[in-house]
Amino acid sequence: MNVGLSHLFDHVRSLRPRSDSDTLSHRAVGAQIAGRGLGGRRAFACIHSVDLDAPLPRTEIVTEGCQTPDEPSVRAADVATQSVDAQQGGHRSGWEWAALLLMPVAILLVLRVSPYFPLNNGDPFIYVGYANDFRRHVARFGYTYHAVRFGLIFPLRASLWLGPVWGYFFLRYLLYLLAIIPLYLVLRPQGTRIAVFGVALFVANPVSAESILTTYTDTIVVPVLCAVVCLMVFVYRHRGWKAAACAAVAGLLAGVSINTSIFSITLLGVSMGALCLVLLLARRYADLFRCAALFLARILIVSVAGMLVYRHMFGDANIYRTTWAASREVKNDSMWRSPSLIWLSTRRYAYAPLLALLLGGVALFRSRRVPRVAFLERLLIVGVLGACVGFYALYQFLLEGNTIETAYYYAYVIGPTCLVVAAATGWMGRFDRVPIWVFVATPVAIAYIAQTFALRRFVVFAIVTLLLCAVIVRSTRALVAGLA
Repeated sequence: MNVGLSHLFDHVRSLRPRSDSDTLSHRAVGAQIAGRGLGGRRAFACIHSVDLDAPLPRTEIVTEGCQTPDEPSVRAADVATQSVDAQQGGHRSGWEWAALLLMPVAILLVLRVSPYFPLNNGDPFIYVGYANDFRRHVARFGYTYHAVRFGLIFPLRASLWLGPVWGYFFLRYLLYLLAIIPLYLVLRPQGTRIAVFGVALFVANPVSAESILTTYTDTIVVPVLCAVVCLMVFVYRHRGWKAAACAAVAGLLAGVSINTSIFSITLLGVSMGALCLVLLLARRYADLFRCAALFLARILIVSVAGMLVYRHMFGDANIYRTTWAASREVKNDSMWRSPSLIWLSTRRYAYAPLLALLLGGVALFRSRRVPRVAFLERLLIVGVLGACVGFYALYQFLLEGNTIETAYYYAYVIGPTCLVVAAATGWMGRFDRVPIWVFVATPVAIAYIAQTFALRRFVVFAIVTLLLCAVIVRSTRALVAGLA
């Protein structure tokens, strides 16, 4: 064992209370050992079983010469920390989960969001028609472009069991939970404040509302892609069967997304590519092949199951013929693409993921000296969004597509965008003493002001990320000055 880490643990053990009379408070011990160093916080949590969310006085500890995170001692510390977190979770009240379950309803009511967005075309009403009378629509019109999107049509039909009104709102509520619960769990290790902040960002921004509260492909793809990306982070965090289980669930959701919008296959592909690259860098070859195989297998299972249903109902399993034909038609038709780049000055929502990438990139650079395991996870979170935005730019500008200028296609990355903004905020480590209500109220207040004064879409991201960038740039300047 290296001298640095052994001295750290020896010093921590020396601080353990030996009797009731000389018991030290958790905060006093934390002031001595738990500074910004990740190893110090983990060791303190392992031995004293304290809440890592509690703000601790910051003192620097020496981490040079410590072991790499791949070595057994640090792995043992990680396992012990996870066990402490599990014990704390059992003693915590249920207010966190209660608040999480109520946040979509409460925030949407506060913002007075329209219960239904018809978009700018008739497609939502076409899907409503298929949901209400699926068999006779297919019998009359055949396998149209809309008819084979069973990832959207089948959930809509299932929701009608509760009636057209209650079923509509219940399905949308479940879709919100599908996105925000994995988002919350991914961010939870950084503290309740950051986890709640990420959820509030997703619920309060207008893109999520206009996507989920309608009847179009982004109704399903937006929450599903958010959940898939979060599950990919869990694949990296876990090993063995836990990682495989996360990959399998992600594959099932990816299959639903692909059979809702064929375009999402590219975003899922580049996201999986980012995960495989990170697993390769971590030298987890067995997890890489196992998880990639399970991911692809589950996509295949969902697709084949859909084909069998169509074959049973209509006698024809070839439901992808129409999809590929429509995709080629849209690709070769200039009607869907603007003749100039003037839309770059009016559709400012296009810059939200770029602002998130700026924030995430600077935060990633600032934290480049964290342990390798933690750095690779951060690289995965930022890299998934970067890969998706990179594909959007490639398809829009080099392949002459319309993916960025069309709002309901570009909305697919709103989940990864919220994840990067919230995660980068947590990586700064500068908000431990900010009350938790501020992390909920800030996105909601900005969204409320934006809609009240008719500001542009995505203004919540523009304001929040610029403020956060100001904080992080200041930190970076200090870092550069210290290195100089």
